[in-house]
Amino acid sequence: MNDIEKKKKRILIAEDDPVSRRMLESLLLNWGCNVTVVTDGMEAFRVVDRADPPRLAILDWMMPGMEGVQICQRIRERPAVPIFTCSG
Repeated sequence: MNDIEKKKKRILIAEDDPVSRRMLESLLLNWGCNVTVVTDGMEAFRVVDRADPPRLAILDWMMPGMEGVQICQRIRERPAVPIFTCSG
């Protein structure tokens, strides 16, 4: 896999529940994704706020530090960053 393909498959998982976090991580690793895992919202925001963020962020709704919806609100302030949401 070349650098461009690796970059396209970078995904952030922000989840404080260890079971859910591990299940998501295992699934994405099996699909060949480059996964970054964090356990609180502040860490997640630092990852998505850097110059070269992951292509996708899977955010828990409620986390310590900053909730997933707050992270989305901050990201939406940047017009060049697309946000896709779903509720369930």
